[in-house]
Amino acid sequence: MGLPDNFQEFAPRAGVVVPHLLRPKQHVRVDPDTQGGQPVITGTRVPFDAVAELVEDGVPLDEIAAYYPGVTVEAARDAVSFALYVDSYSPGPRAA
Repeated sequence: MGLPDNFQEFAPRAGVVVPHLLRPKQHVRVDPDTQGGQPVITGTRVPFDAVAELVEDGVPLDEIAAYYPGVTVEAARDAVSFALYVDSYSPGPRAA
């Protein structure tokens, strides 16, 4: 049995693509039974944003495994890419 259509990647308008809801990136997965549904690196319990924050703090992609042994360079790259996607939908500063 396949996933419902609303879980699949779709483009609501030109230039905007909403990723697959359970597999937003090749190395990022969402499972309600893992970390409460927080997106994690595939095959681990490591939240994608923990990896993305390390990279943002200046840790090179090839050194992420020193912090999280199950996280490959490709997985770290996907975590950063997904974090940028998520941040693109963050609300801007609120008007006073």
